[in-house]
Amino acid sequence: MAINHLCVVSRGDQVLTYNNTNKKYSIFNCPEGTGASMSALHTIATLLENIPEDETNLNIILIPKNLGLLLKKETAYEVRDNNYTTKTGKKLTKEYIDMMCYINDLREWFGTSIVRFKIAGSEALYANEKKIIKDTWNKFDELTKQNIEIKTINAD
Repeated sequence: MAINHLCVVSRGDQVLTYNNTNKKYSIFNCPEGTGASMSALHTIATLLENIPEDETNLNIILIPKNLGLLLKKETAYEVRDNNYTTKTGKKLTKEYIDMMCYINDLREWFGTSIVRFKIAGSEALYANEKKIIKDTWNKFDELTKQNIEIKTINAD
């Protein structure tokens, strides 16, 4: 069994992903005003939807810090069941929580032997995962400065 790492970084309405299996970066340009969190969630859902049903490799998806709520699977369902309000009283959008629930449903369907999430900045990251995250952010910064809006590019 191989381990695939998929890294997701986001800023504004753009998301850059890196796939260490094929060594490619992909840029996702979401509709203006989508925001970093929702753009990243839509991208993560797309990544999960594109994992083959008969996948046997472990896919570790490295997610941005702002999506830490995804690590606590039950929290999104609890917020949804509480009229989209957190335990502390913060109101979250229906689209945001429903997308998290959808992602968690996909994760549950695949199981932890096929899909796992790790959050950027976590102590649980291995050195190679930290490097993947750092390199993906560096590439994102480089592409942003060049104002590149292509879909897929090869890694250096």
